[in-house]
Amino acid sequence: MNKKILFVFRQPPIGSAKAQEALDILLMASTRQHSISVVFIGDGVWQLKTQQAKNFTAAYKALPLYDVTQIYVDQLALQERCLTQSDLTLTVTLLDNKAIAKLMQQHDVIFNF
Repeated sequence: MNKKILFVFRQPPIGSAKAQEALDILLMASTRQHSISVVFIGDGVWQLKTQQAKNFTAAYKALPLYDVTQIYVDQLALQERCLTQSDLTLTVTLLDNKAIAKLMQQHDVIFNF
């Protein structure tokens, strides 16, 4: 059964292994016949920042190869951290809080990391 799965990345890339574990689970889930979306909110936006100490750039750039193309970022989280889309390693769609809430309602399963 094809489920719509949303991965919510809330954790920064440093300080724990949660970001790496979440990415591993995302990649495993993408090998199944599911529709997968990803949203980065709060400190999770740091995972997409270019030139960071813990670099996930190669893995995130490979997401389209795994048919993960619906990648969203909390616009307010970027602004609060003085980041712009040009600071990110991927092309993303910016969403406000209402759009993120709507996105969550459209999915069968939500994984929060």
